[in-house]
Amino acid sequence: MSDGDAPQIWITGDPIDPRAAVEFLVERYPRDTVRYYDYADMEVGEDRRSPVDDVTLTDLGRLTCIGAGLTYERSHVLLREAADAPWPELDVAPLTAHAGGEQFVHAEGVAAMWVLFDYWTSLGGLAFGTVGKLLHIKWPDFVPITDSEFLGVYQERAVKHHNASMGIKESVGDQRAPTKTANVRAYWMAFREDLVASSDGLAHMKELLRDLPADSEQTVTHVQRLSGLTDLRLLDALVWGRSRGRV
Repeated sequence: MSDGDAPQIWITGDPIDPRAAVEFLVERYPRDTVRYYDYADMEVGEDRRSPVDDVTLTDLGRLTCIGAGLTYERSHVLLREAADAPWPELDVAPLTAHAGGEQFVHAEGVAAMWVLFDYWTSLGGLAFGTVGKLLHIKWPDFVPITDSEFLGVYQERAVKHHNASMGIKESVGDQRAPTKTANVRAYWMAFREDLVASSDGLAHMKELLRDLPADSEQTVTHVQRLSGLTDLRLLDALVWGRSRGRV
């Protein structure tokens, strides 16, 4: 499936044609995930962002609907420890608004978000995926869903970013990254590169979504929901699909 000279969407150096991306999102990405996790079963256009200074029962329901693997113990930790969490006291700019490289690591919003991410993962029992899914619904244009599929796709590039960054290594005790994992900021850096490179391709993909003929009322609603997601979330969904060989 090709769209001539249309801009491409990029995942770690590999292109995805925007038409192929649309086909995947409409036909193969789980519709209920978008309905219940991204939209909390709200109508398109409603403010669905989760409070940025608390964990709510609605948050837990949304996490369950994207397979965050919550047990009642983990749910209790999220609710109980939210009051002491270091929620950022500043507006966190979109991921693409930050410069790359070492400037990214030292950006005020990035540093504040890492402190929050580290707070949750250091409590024990809360993996990158669960924390990423929680924070994404609060900052949907900054925090990607760092689940196992995401980590697998960006592992190699993230390890390189970790080991090249004095700021990251110093903040974790001058530790180099092992071969299979890295500090979450290095994953954000790797994902940001694709998000910036894919800007035109994602814009074209959204145009194709808006022009897509609808074959059912359910498809119309799903396409409307997809069209309302941030570029970050759409690329994140494509990363998930790429990791599973579906796009």
